[in-house]
Amino acid sequence: MMKKLLFFFTASFLTVAASAQVFMSKTGKVRFYSDAPLEKIEAISTKFASGFSLEKKKLIVKIPITSFQFKDPLMMEHFNENYMESGKYPEAILNGIINENVDLSKDGSFNVTLTGTIEMHGVSQQRTFKGVVKRTGNTISLRSIFKVKLDDHKISIPKIVVGKIAEEVEVTFETELKLNEK
Repeated sequence: MMKKLLFFFTASFLTVAASAQVFMSKTGKVRFYSDAPLEKIEAISTKFASGFSLEKKKLIVKIPITSFQFKDPLMMEHFNENYMESGKYPEAILNGIINENVDLSKDGSFNVTLTGTIEMHGVSQQRTFKGVVKRTGNTISLRSIFKVKLDDHKISIPKIVVGKIAEEVEVTFETELKLNEK
């Protein structure tokens, strides 16, 4: 799976000029948290690929849905089979561009907004959300916390578990990308 993800990023960034700086990562942390009246649900993925073009300020993230880990194996099974249908929709993809004119060629920490699409459960949604980008030498760190409405991605909640799953989940995303030196 990781080889496919790396191929995806290599192909995605081939259009970037040879002299452009591209940062890549195979790890990070994506956490989603559902705070419903009857239950709190948390899942974490640390297995995904991300790429960032310094010149275009473009970020691409590809997360295998089955990489999310739950404390309860039954929750994980229901998540993959009943809600996310990971056999049919195996990945979530974020593709966006930083809006601000920040100089990421120099070390520093910058509050930014990213505009792009989140494709999940077969549905693409245009989104803009806030985050922090930090440049330290040959490393760029990204962090963002945002909300996702399940209905926006046609993820339905059966009436029997409505009080156990929030209609809107909080997503925390963080990754550290290293300069891809050819």
